[in-house]
Amino acid sequence: MMNITYGSWAATGQHTASRAGSRRRLIAAVLLAQFLSLCLAVTGISSAALAAAGVALPTSQSVLNYGLLALAFGGARLARGGALARPWWCYAALALVDVEANFLVVKAYQYTSLTSVTLLDCFTIPAVIALSYFVLSARYRPRHYVAAGVCVAGLALLVASEGVSSTAGPAPLLGDALVVAGALLYAVSNVTQELFLGAASTAEVLGMVGAFGALIAAAQAALLERGAWAALLAPDAGGAGGAGQAEGRHALVQSVGVAFGAFTAALFAFSSLVPVVLVWGGATALNLSLLTSDMWAAAARVLLFGGFGGAGGWFAASLALVAAGLVLYASAGSAKADDGRGAAGDGGASALHASARGFEAVPVADEDDHFSSEQQEQQRLRQQQEQQQGQGQQLRREGSGADLLVQWQQAPPPRPAPAGTV
Repeated sequence: MMNITYGSWAATGQHTASRAGSRRRLIAAVLLAQFLSLCLAVTGISSAALAAAGVALPTSQSVLNYGLLALAFGGARLARGGALARPWWCYAALALVDVEANFLVVKAYQYTSLTSVTLLDCFTIPAVIALSYFVLSARYRPRHYVAAGVCVAGLALLVASEGVSSTAGPAPLLGDALVVAGALLYAVSNVTQELFLGAASTAEVLGMVGAFGALIAAAQAALLERGAWAALLAPDAGGAGGAGQAEGRHALVQSVGVAFGAFTAALFAFSSLVPVVLVWGGATALNLSLLTSDMWAAAARVLLFGGFGGAGGWFAASLALVAAGLVLYASAGSAKADDGRGAAGDGGASALHASARGFEAVPVADEDDHFSSEQQEQQRLRQQQEQQQGQGQQLRREGSGADLLVQWQQAPPPRPAPAGTV
């Protein structure tokens, strides 16, 4: 019995250490996501600057990013060799969803404000929760749903504020609808990436999505944005009249180049690190952590795009609701149950990635059910120890019988009795 008790406590200690490791990974994911939040804000500011300059190239902005992903990660995957973990058409479908999500959100900057796009993009959160529940079998507590509802209330308040804002954009409701549609596609993309990372490496997912994304985005840009490129590169793009024409055209092309470069660099860094956050914290934790990009967007709107036009109070209330929802969600604990993940480099196999079936497990317990879950865990471990001990005793009995048989077989044969003896 002492061995059973010791083993159960040792296993309980391992379980506690695993839970602590899961929390550390979640904290690391949230911290890394803050850098991604800054990258996301840079992409938004760049897109808003292009829209303010009259440049409408939503798909073209993403072509270079997908090409870089294909070169960097696709090259590493080719060097490693071997068969794909998923069929090629799965990555093509994921790339299509990702390209169209980027297209819709970037297109929205032509119709609504920077802060509206960044806040409404948070609609990804309830969509990710729903998809994770059905696709990844993630289980959420009531507090998670309340938190998501608070975030949605903040988004609804922002949409209502667009009617009283003088800087909301030429067609704020259309822009808001585009953002919501793009947010839904982002949710599909995030959850699908998290699912794919259960079997495929980061290099394979990003490399294949980059390759197919570059092809899809280039074809769509050639089909839909030829006129915008022709207008941008036309000799009179900077305005009419001699030296002013050349100077204006040069300034426009230069500003477009800077915006394109900033957008591509930020989006490439964002896309490269998203799988790491997905593995460590999950799609919901990623999208909740990215809410801090709204603060950067608000600062940019004040400094670069004319402030809030009398709707600052509405925006502050909306941001407060979204922040309250984030705090409430974090206080509910992690809904990601699979804690048995390791880490591997690019050259490693799928040790970095969680098994998709792992989300069916019971999530990490909160403080209020900590003791009951510990008791259940100890009882389960004791049962396992008893079963193992019973199997060990049976094996020892079988081993003892086998030893006797071997001794009997190896014993010398009995000597024959002398003649004449009875």
